Amino acid sequence: MRILPARVDDIEGIIALNDRAGLEPWSRRSWQSYIDSDPWDLELARVGLETVMVGFFLGLQSGPDYELLKIGVEEGSRRKGIGTALLNRSLERAVLRGCSQCFLEVRAEDEGAVSFYRRNRFEIRYRRPAYYRNPVDDALVLNRGLIESMGGERAE
Repeated sequence: MRILPARVDDIEGIIALNDRAGLEPWSRRSWQSYIDSDPWDLELARVGLETVMVGFFLGLQSGPDYELLKIGVEEGSRRKGIGTALLNRSLERAVLRGCSQCFLEVRAEDEGAVSFYRRNRFEIRYRRPAYYRNPVDDALVLNRGLIESMGGERAE
């Protein structure tokens, strides 16, 4: 598996994978705007001669913070370390951008996702009531400090 930046010709596959992963749908125009567009990072996990897309992440630098907007993994490829690899790659991108912390939102009822992020040292900061629709659910906002340098100093 390799994690590589998305290309314009990946849009259809990203939209389909996003849907299969059960994530909130976004428009084609939105996805296109994230490709090769600073301060966005849209990267794909690919297998089999790098032709089969099995996951992706979308992140955004906002000042000193990095927001991880989406991680999606093909259902048949879950529990194989792909989500962790995508998360780690997104955090590497955040560190390269000079960010000191990463934030994300997750559905409160998605116990698997909450557990995944907690295992990866994210902490729940607060709850946004009725943030999601279809179905209605609260959002949990989590964050994690990042490594400031390759020397391993942790940001506060």
